[in-house]
Amino acid sequence: MGIDLLDIRLRLEEVFQLELNDDFWEEVFEVAKQESVAPVSDITVGQIRDVLVRRLKSQGRFEATPILVEANLSEVLSKLRSRYPHWQATPESDFCSLHGRPLCRADWPELGELFTLEMPIIGWSALTILLVVFVPLASLVLLAFWQPADLHWGYTAVVDIAALSALILWRLNGESKRFPPQIRTVQDLADHVLVERCERNPVAQWPEDLVWFMLREILVDGLGVDHNEVIPSATLVHDLGAS
Repeated sequence: MGIDLLDIRLRLEEVFQLELNDDFWEEVFEVAKQESVAPVSDITVGQIRDVLVRRLKSQGRFEATPILVEANLSEVLSKLRSRYPHWQATPESDFCSLHGRPLCRADWPELGELFTLEMPIIGWSALTILLVVFVPLASLVLLAFWQPADLHWGYTAVVDIAALSALILWRLNGESKRFPPQIRTVQDLADHVLVERCERNPVAQWPEDLVWFMLREILVDGLGVDHNEVIPSATLVHDLGAS
């Protein structure tokens, strides 16, 4: 068993609160053999999902209807509209519209309190945004109005730009993107809230859409591939590069 398969299995165990031994992959290969008349050397994402759903069903933890997902989305929309009445929240709304500006790192704990969940620490801090905006302006002013008598303009520009780049890179070190791909819209936030609640409850019902959502996120993060590459027909080794 390759290191990627081991990593994926451990991630699935942690997220879905399942005890998955090596026989998990053996079962996936058995499903692949039943669906193919030729010798099987690879498995698809859809086959992994099918076996995962089968394991959840065996424990009575699978919800085939979208009722839970719809109820969760309605709750998230209701809380957002109540907390931010000026914001016309819809499932497709981008978080840029929440405050009329990109969300800072300090905004996420407020969302966490709203849903009584611990939100991820993401986004730039307010100080970083100020540095990114005002330091380049100050640098341009410096370059325009100050020139040492013993230095050529080119040398002054190189020194100034190098210092500015070092400052910004230092400040950005350890800070994530403003909008991680998995939490860009209200729908993404609702999915995250439901995932967190399911992960906290070892007997939680996992809706079908949420199983696919989390399996895709695990494969994207574990294999370093794009979201649009993870489709049910994609093979784990040949298409996604698992080892």
